[in-house]
Amino acid sequence: MARKKTNVAVCRRLETERKSVHQVAVKDIHFIKNGEILFRRGVVVDVSATGILLTINRRDIESESLRASLTFESIHNEPIGFHIDMMETYIEGVVVRSKLQNKGQFQIAVDFRNDAPEYWRQAFVDILPED
Repeated sequence: MARKKTNVAVCRRLETERKSVHQVAVKDIHFIKNGEILFRRGVVVDVSATGILLTINRRDIESESLRASLTFESIHNEPIGFHIDMMETYIEGVVVRSKLQNKGQFQIAVDFRNDAPEYWRQAFVDILPED
């Protein structure tokens, strides 16, 4: 019987503890490759040592192609960056999934870059205000 390969990122994501976050605003969510702004703003709702879950309102969609289709599959596996003003921090990561949460709201899961140190990831989780 052949053994299935295990995706390390998926296993790590399942093992890490998630933390609900209280209204941490982000802005200027953009493609790293060309700087195109995808969303004007969003809100961090959940964080773990592997990544961040963002909620985006439809009115904050800046990209014409995303606004027209209202599906975000085209940005899956793409590197993005954004600013967290309250922390004066710039974050980069990769979009791993997205979904329509309810009418007019979307969720986007972003995994931190692979080269982000583990101690930094955990410290980031610890300093965000819990919901």
